[in-house]
Amino acid sequence: MQNAASWFRGLFQYGSWMMETLADACTEHGLADDPRIVFLFQHTVNARRIWLERVRDGAVHTDIHETLTIAQALERDAVDTEAWGTLLLEGGEEGLDKEITYANLSGTVFTQLFRDLVFHVINHTTHHMDEVSVRIRASGATPPPTDHVVYTRSLVSRA
Repeated sequence: MQNAASWFRGLFQYGSWMMETLADACTEHGLADDPRIVFLFQHTVNARRIWLERVRDGAVHTDIHETLTIAQALERDAVDTEAWGTLLLEGGEEGLDKEITYANLSGTVFTQLFRDLVFHVINHTTHHMDEVSVRIRASGATPPPTDHVVYTRSLVSRA
């Protein structure tokens, strides 16, 4: 049976797969320069990095508004997904129950369990990538399936 830290690590990998799959679809359908889609990718990866910085040492160095292309966003995501995975595996099950004190972008201080922050980051990614899917559909194209079950089937087919 898989422990929760490994499960969360896998969900970060799922988020990366989802972003890559949608980025490919955007390129295929001529949407790689759509301003809203580009914003969704950069916002998602900038937020993922900000949360990583918060849980590591609390010092945020990333600007939530930093401009990235989709390709740059995917490069950042690859690095950060690896870092999240390492953090989760090093902390193990006990690390998930660690309290993290951080300040939001407005400076308000909160303390929450690491597991809740991890889930928030994963959920945030899924939410914004769904917005990309909606944007692809609004353009008249069919977005690729990005459900978790499709992802897990792809893992089995690659094994």
